[in-house]
Amino acid sequence: MTYGGALVVTNIGTNALQWGDTFKLFSAGGRTGNFSTTNLPPLGAPLYWTNKLSVDGSLAVATSVNTTPTNLLAGLSGTNLNLSWPADHAGWRLLVQTNPAGRGLGTNWFTWPNSTSLNAVSVPLNRTNAAVFFRLVYP
Repeated sequence: MTYGGALVVTNIGTNALQWGDTFKLFSAGGRTGNFSTTNLPPLGAPLYWTNKLSVDGSLAVATSVNTTPTNLLAGLSGTNLNLSWPADHAGWRLLVQTNPAGRGLGTNWFTWPNSTSLNAVSVPLNRTNAAVFFRLVYP
């Protein structure tokens, strides 16, 4: 296969592209040449495109965020619970749920505001909350 001209890729789906999405565009025994331009759909930070067209004919969505699970670190400061996680995990979402005593975990998770651009939060302690749970998820 000989590459040439402009390559224009469009996402015609309704779902946003995500880390790990891979697209095999060409299947050939050999590849030569180059595209004069490559126009790919825009991706939200911290996502970016990897171009392996000359290797295996594919494009993939990658991320600069560390996607290996990590732990939340917790500490108390006065009447605040301070939670933090490694800076290379900025882009993860901090999820929170508050439940009545004895209920345990449920499905009522909500995302802490702007947590994808943070790696630490300070949560005011509220003694009327019976059980509060936190977790990090990506994306």
